[in-house]
Amino acid sequence: MMALPAMAPAARAACPEMAEVARLAQAMLERRPVAPGPALGLADALCARDRLVAVLAQAFGDVVGHVVDVRFGAGQSLRGAVFFGTLREVSGAELPAHFAAVPLVQPALLLRMRRDLDPRLRLDHMTLLRHVDAVIPYLALSDGVFAPGAPLGAERLLEINLGTRAGVVGEPVPVTGIGDHAERLGRLEIVLTRDGEAIAAGAPRRHPLDLLAWLVAELAREERYLRAEEHVALTGFLPARPAAPGMYRLTYSGLAAQPVAVSVTLQ
Repeated sequence: MMALPAMAPAARAACPEMAEVARLAQAMLERRPVAPGPALGLADALCARDRLVAVLAQAFGDVVGHVVDVRFGAGQSLRGAVFFGTLREVSGAELPAHFAAVPLVQPALLLRMRRDLDPRLRLDHMTLLRHVDAVIPYLALSDGVFAPGAPLGAERLLEINLGTRAGVVGEPVPVTGIGDHAERLGRLEIVLTRDGEAIAAGAPRRHPLDLLAWLVAELAREERYLRAEEHVALTGFLPARPAAPGMYRLTYSGLAAQPVAVSVTLQ
């Protein structure tokens, strides 16, 4: 397959045709970077995302939840789909360093839902946590898709389903004491290391439960809701890092009585 042709930034396009989406999906599956196509408006980027998700599900498995990216700040979160195949690797896995067209490593959290969440409920932290079964450290292995140097604005990220590719799942931390757990989620500290050297550190830009409330409201606009056993991946807390061979370890302090971690070796 040939890479998609580059277009002038000022050009605009409607939702891509399925054939074009299939070419993009094929390049992603073959781990080939592509040049960005015409710039999309928000509505067409959402349409492109949904068409891409339908194609990628044939390779990555059923959609089992959602991914929320917070990198653009308050009120500008983005939503994509999480596939069964993106949750199958467990902490300590060894994977190819070239796992994607433009491989990226990104700190994330998984929320596993306990029961269906009615969007008509008052979406305060306590109510939300009663619907969450566990919080799980998650190391997202994402795909930047586009050739290095291409700007990744909100519409571009939506077009590629936020680059959802793979991930490594840590040990679940069950949600027990509701009030205590809400406080813990609000004071998380994150450290990502590669071969023992810190490459990213900080705290989440927004409270994870605020992101969950945003997702519930977004789904409600489409007359949908979160279901029991679905997963919600929260990303964008810290910048994604280009993947390179080495052992990556993501540690969360504050999530439990002792720090919890998830690791992967890329080779």
